[in-house]
Order: sequence, then structure tokens, then C-alpha cells
Amino acid sequence: MIISSHILIGCKKQDPKSQEQLYKFCYIPFMKLAHRYTQNEDDAKDVINKSFFKILTKINTFEGDENNFYAWCKTILIHESLDHIKSTAFRQSFNTTEPKEEDSFIFAESDFTTESEQILFYLRHLPVTTATVFNLFALEGYSHKEIAALIGINEGNSKWHLHSAREKLQNWIFKNKVK
Repeated sequence: MIISSHILIGCKKQDPKSQEQLYKFCYIPFMKLAHRYTQNEDDAKDVINKSFFKILTKINTFEGDENNFYAWCKTILIHESLDHIKSTAFRQSFNTTEPKEEDSFIFAESDFTTESEQILFYLRHLPVTTATVFNLFALEGYSHKEIAALIGINEGNSKWHLHSAREKLQNWIFKNKVK
């Protein structure tokens, strides 16, 4: 996704119309991304708003052009999502939504409007660290070394969390498809 140079220049000049255009242009893709890291709509919106605040207040430190501005913004959103996870980790460690083995998650196909909604549902039921590692590795393309540095675990733990996520997701999706 490429942000127009007009919007980028306007945002650097703190033009409210350009800032609004940037927000509208990025909101939907950012919401989709934030949903993968958060547990609900309110948390996703909170992450997006904090990310846009950082983007707009640090835009003058951006040294690239319109071709890589979106990637810069996306990196800020991912880091803000990780900060959100870290800030809520204590609360989530006592309020886990991980399903028990006997939970089968059997749904009619009409329960989800898209396959991505179904996958997002399952992702949200993974333990927080496992889901975060899966998102960063499988969907964002980070290496295990980068993930370990970002979230404060070792590379072996990152690999284990990825394996665990894949195994659980495959089991849940397979159970849903078979029955």
C-alpha cells in the first residue's frame, strides 16, 4: 500500500485534513492487523489510536518516501500491539480464554461470513504469547530471533509457541471441517 506524497507532506506539516486522510486510508487495514493481536474491538481501537498518535507525533523522524511510509506505520502498529499485550499480560494470565481439549468449536458454516473470521476466532483463543508468536512469524514474516528480541523470550521458546499454535489451529479447524 502506498500513501500519496501529498498526504505524507501534509502530515509532516501537521495539516489536519492530511492527517484525517491518512487515518481514513489506513484505518481498515490497521483494524484487521490490530484484531490479530487483541482480544476485542475496543482493544483494537485503542491500539490503532495510540499508533496514529505515535505516527503523527513522530512523522518528522521518518526519512523515507511514500513507497515505504505504510511499512513504517505498520511497524509502529505492530510495536504498539506488542506494548498492549505486555501491558495487559498480568490481567490476561489470570483470565485466559484458552479452550479446553474437550471444547470442540463446532460451528455451522453460516456462523462465520468469511474464512478469515473463523481463523481470527481461533487465534483469539490461543494463549497470548502463542498467538503473538504465530502472528509475528506466520503473518508478518519476522524470524524467531527477531520475535525473541521483540517479546522477551528465547528463540527456542518462539519455535515452541509457533509449533503449539499451528498444532492447535489445525486441530480446531480440522474438527470444525469434519463434523
